[in-house]
Amino acid sequence: MIERVPALLLASAMLVSVSGCGKKSGSGSSEAAKVQPVTPLPELPVEDVIPSAFFNVEFADLNPQKYTIKGTGQMSYLGDDFTVSLEMAKVPRSRSITQRVFNGRCPDAASDANGDGYIDLAEAIETLGHPIIDLDRNINTRTSGRGVFPVSDALGMYSYSQKGLLTRIREDVRKVLGPDAEISLGDSVVLIQGLPRSYTLPKTVASMDGKPAIETLPLACGRIREIIE
Repeated sequence: MIERVPALLLASAMLVSVSGCGKKSGSGSSEAAKVQPVTPLPELPVEDVIPSAFFNVEFADLNPQKYTIKGTGQMSYLGDDFTVSLEMAKVPRSRSITQRVFNGRCPDAASDANGDGYIDLAEAIETLGHPIIDLDRNINTRTSGRGVFPVSDALGMYSYSQKGLLTRIREDVRKVLGPDAEISLGDSVVLIQGLPRSYTLPKTVASMDGKPAIETLPLACGRIREIIE
């Protein structure tokens, strides 16, 4: 004969069973199932952020009656690493092309002080400022590259690329401009110089440092502009 369980006793047993389902035996608890808060990564101090910048060089002719030069350039630095590259065309053919960074601005038609139709180096230097980097085979100092500049091909073209260290370049600049001098590429320009020796220039065209005017005559000047993203 089957005995009937009182309804009240059965309901009590079911209540106990349900209330115990959320708990685990032993030391575990429902707290372990909760999502723990994520601790965000600390922000890097300002001094730990690697400085970087990118620049374009935009060229314009200075003495177009002799050459209409085409060219583009890029400069960049990441930390202490400095890189410069130039792609030039329609320059004098098969000759060494002098290229330097100056800390001033490009001259214009008003720089032709004697009105002879040429902007020579002696006139241009008033706005160009001081040469700070020789873009030759070693850009770390103005003497380490020994003035070995790129040579154009038979079509009047050349490509140039070099790497250096900003600390070395800054040290070299400070030897001439003083211990507090800084390099501000965005306020600087690139000057391209030099005609073939077969050219004859008027005697009114001046030069500097005892060099012939055909070697120092400015052909193009490129403004260095920072790329702002």
